[in-house]
Amino acid sequence: MVRLNGKQTRHPKGVYLNDPDVLEIRGGGGCLLVVGLFFAAFGGLFAFTMLNLPQGHSAGQILGAAFGGLFALLGAAMLLGRWGMKLYRREGRLFSWWGMGLLLPGLTLPLKTKSVNLSDFSFVRLSKEVRKSSGSKSNSQTVYPVSLDGDKGQEKLKEFSDYASARGLAELVAKFLGLDLHDSSSGETLLRQAAFLDESLRQKALRTGEAVSAKQRPINMRSTVTPGAGTVDIVVPASGITLFHGAGLAFITSISAISYYFEGWFPSVFIILFPGLAILGHASQGIRIRADRQGLWLKKTWLGLGITRHIPTNEIEELVAARILPEGMELSELPEKHRAVVLAAVNFFVRPKLVARSDRQTLEVSGAVSGEEMEYLLSLVKRELVR
Repeated sequence: MVRLNGKQTRHPKGVYLNDPDVLEIRGGGGCLLVVGLFFAAFGGLFAFTMLNLPQGHSAGQILGAAFGGLFALLGAAMLLGRWGMKLYRREGRLFSWWGMGLLLPGLTLPLKTKSVNLSDFSFVRLSKEVRKSSGSKSNSQTVYPVSLDGDKGQEKLKEFSDYASARGLAELVAKFLGLDLHDSSSGETLLRQAAFLDESLRQKALRTGEAVSAKQRPINMRSTVTPGAGTVDIVVPASGITLFHGAGLAFITSISAISYYFEGWFPSVFIILFPGLAILGHASQGIRIRADRQGLWLKKTWLGLGITRHIPTNEIEELVAARILPEGMELSELPEKHRAVVLAAVNFFVRPKLVARSDRQTLEVSGAVSGEEMEYLLSLVKRELVR
């Protein structure tokens, strides 16, 4: 917990603001210590064993020892590897380095350093990337990189596996340097001004004088809306069996049929039962929304089990209705001649979502509703939150 511009601000792990004019980011160590120790021990032991076999130093032994040595070097790099950067606000410099840690707190040996002008960057970018480890989506990892961006280039600061930590660093850097924040993690870029990053929806409405009213009710309304005294309750219909649900059911059914042919009925039932229930449960997921001056409540019911999540009104900073693009896709990166075709495909296949965000969590609402209806539901929710 630090103070920035007179306000207490939480910072993610590995980020430090001990000096009001110096923001430090460090990486390395942590879980990599355990993995690196395992790789180094395994590789060293394997190489030692291969070189001390009684048959002598044959070509196979030497090759095996080299293989073990590579594992040991990889483990040592993971065990000792460190990196860091410091943003000097007063001097207008960003100093970064990478090197080796000496397994003692605070002791490192920099091997390479770099210094750039902070004036080269005009905004902070928070994005979303999908890293495929084995050429298949099932072995992919979603990360959220935070970087400084500008006409003269880009400098990545750090990436996280969870959105909340990445958002925390992005906001901290944006406030520290007085730069705007461009958040493209949802598929479309949201511009947030540095001076108003901690502003809630209600505070923004009071500052701008925005009059929030409900939009015109769609003709083919599918959701059930129950207004009350200072509150609104909404039941959103389940998405039903979509193209993706159908593809998943077809796949596990075919695998189950093959298993039945070769192994009998028991393994085939086991194969189809749990994945099938998961797919059908997601397709029939019940969604209830309540919004009032105290905050936003979202309850999702899956196979009779309900989970309720809540964001207080004074913490809600974003409320949008959008179609979340497939992971790794951003329309702004597509050629202009292909953008209209891709956008039409997205509007046809991807259902809209209502997304509410705070610094601590994100709530998403989807269902079998049109984009027009989701915009209408958004206006109802927003009206109650900013009253």
